[in-house]
Amino acid sequence: MTSTNSPAQEQIDLSLSSEVILEKYFSGLHSGGLVAQVKGNYSGYITADATFTVGNATYTCTQIFGVLKPVKVDKLNTSNLAKVTVQRAAALAEKTSVSKKFCTDQRKLNPDRLVDGGGYTKENFLKITPMNKSAAELKSEKAAFKALKGYSGYIKLVVTRYRAWPSTMFNVMGWDGQGNKLPGTTRETYVYVN
Repeated sequence: MTSTNSPAQEQIDLSLSSEVILEKYFSGLHSGGLVAQVKGNYSGYITADATFTVGNATYTCTQIFGVLKPVKVDKLNTSNLAKVTVQRAAALAEKTSVSKKFCTDQRKLNPDRLVDGGGYTKENFLKITPMNKSAAELKSEKAAFKALKGYSGYIKLVVTRYRAWPSTMFNVMGWDGQGNKLPGTTRETYVYVN
């Protein structure tokens, strides 16, 4: 399986993405199904949408995952400098998140789209939560899961990150939650499965 920016472009290794340091992501076959894997230094929810066509039918499946628990970092003072330095380094270390198999996740994210420019206030960012998919959505994804078995061709993969600072789980940079806004990101690629 390989990844490209579009089906017409030359195939490239996705690990060579321009976001390789903070947001490199891969996809692959795992236990008989397609999964998304995201590596990055920040926490927060991730959505991955896979869209593919079989015959006249187009299917889309949505997965939600990510690093969703804050990393403990003590408040810095003169007596704990060494300890807090280690904690901060650990909090910003690269993390790996792996989705469930595509077309098997019964949840979606509410809201299900990224505000342009990462424009959530901290209060609204904290309201982003999983919710159950509708019966119609689950039925559609069940059909997609069946169609994905043995599928050969391109899958459009859209990965959206609702990035949060690891120790606060807010979309604001800094250990005190008073830094610049940490915008969300959306990246699109194509994966060829054969």
